[in-house]
This record gives sequence, C-alpha cells and structure tokens, in this order.
Amino acid sequence: MARVLVVHSALSGITDRLEKLLAAALGGAHQSVLASIEERHRALADELGIGVSAELEAYFAALRQMAPASH
Repeated sequence: MARVLVVHSALSGITDRLEKLLAAALGGAHQSVLASIEERHRALADELGIGVSAELEAYFAALRQMAPASH
C-alpha cells in the first residue's frame, strides 16, 4: 500500500515579501508589496489551472486588513 506525504512551504520569496510588507505598512507604503504577494499566488493558481479559492481570497482580505493596521 502506497502512502502519500505532502510537504508544503511558502512560495519562493513570499516570506521575504511578508517581512517587507510589515516594514512598508509601518511607513504607509504597503500597497505594492501586498499586490506582489497576491499576484504571485494568483499566478501559481493560474499555472496550475485551479483558480483562486474562496479560502485564499479570505486570506488575501485578512492580510489587506492587517497591513494598514500596522502603522
């Protein structure tokens, strides 16, 4: 019987972008960093042919809410 193991991690560069998002939000200039995070995830979903799920959209919305609250 085969056993399946799935290992996942942040997309390449996303952890760095999240750190940049915090610094940018503190300065009130977070929109471009936030957009780059969303664009990277949307591009991956498109490449996989799966579209963006409602759950991922909810994560984007929560991130948008948190970013301006940081400054």
